[in-house]
Amino acid sequence: MNDVKELPDGTVSVALDEKTLDKIREIVWSDTPEGFIWFYYFIAPEEWPLPTHCVGWVAKYYEARERGMNLAVEAA
Repeated sequence: MNDVKELPDGTVSVALDEKTLDKIREIVWSDTPEGFIWFYYFIAPEEWPLPTHCVGWVAKYYEARERGMNLAVEAA
């Protein structure tokens, strides 16, 4: 069972059971676009979310990699 608590600073703390943690690990370690996006969500500070326009780049990178290629994105 997961235990959710609101902390004095207003943030929320969640204690996850092992089964839930295993599901999260499976997704994050899956080496897929979805896994990358969740990995980024878990490691990035809240004030630095993955920009929406980058989600497409993540998908294009994985598509290119499947074809044995790479992807370069240049900011204008």
